[in-house]
Amino acid sequence: MRHPIFSVFATSGSGSIFRPRFRRYARVVPDSSASVLGRFDSEDPFLIEKTLGQGKVLVYTSSLSPEWTDFPIGEMYVPFLYQLARYALQTSVDQQLFTIGEPVRLEGRQGSTWDVRNPAGDIFKVTMDDLGQGYFEATDVPGHYAAAQGTTQRFFSVNVDVAESVLDGRDPEEAHGAVVPPPGNVPVSAELARTIELDDAERQQKFWRYVILLMVLLYVLETVIANRKQKK
Repeated sequence: MRHPIFSVFATSGSGSIFRPRFRRYARVVPDSSASVLGRFDSEDPFLIEKTLGQGKVLVYTSSLSPEWTDFPIGEMYVPFLYQLARYALQTSVDQQLFTIGEPVRLEGRQGSTWDVRNPAGDIFKVTMDDLGQGYFEATDVPGHYAAAQGTTQRFFSVNVDVAESVLDGRDPEEAHGAVVPPPGNVPVSAELARTIELDDAERQQKFWRYVILLMVLLYVLETVIANRKQKK
């Protein structure tokens, strides 16, 4: 939990709701130059890191879809992916990751222009001012952007506000209640459960009483109408 990828989860509780089940995974044997960042209960690697050139390679040995694990439907999944990407890009994360509405500063020669393509394919032009700076402000669409000025290219991503991914320490019952609010009539004791059961039974009996009474009234009404016809 001391590793940057997992440190955000250190105070997030230890209940079963925070422990996904993995039904399948790829059994990988890392070489001596790789580091195992996390393991399954079987001691097989869960997450492996290896330096390659000036970058990092991270190997997650299970599936990112629910076929092999229920991890993708848990509340830890999105924060885990965010931490994974943030750690992989930490050398230049401040220059590549932005939040919706945050302006992106570009640099170049005075009067030169950058062409910025947003995730929807729209192209915007940003002209450098007297100081050789310009700001791209149309960051209202989340996704990956590409900026080009001649042969120079720059790529950056715009994300939604990550405040929802900040995990405060809370117990499993509180976390479960936040996701699945209980109905108002959930019994909290055996006596209350028995009372609710008796009330339900009484309501059902009243319903059938009304049905029987209605059938009797219909029978009486039918008898009266039949007698009148016979007298005529």
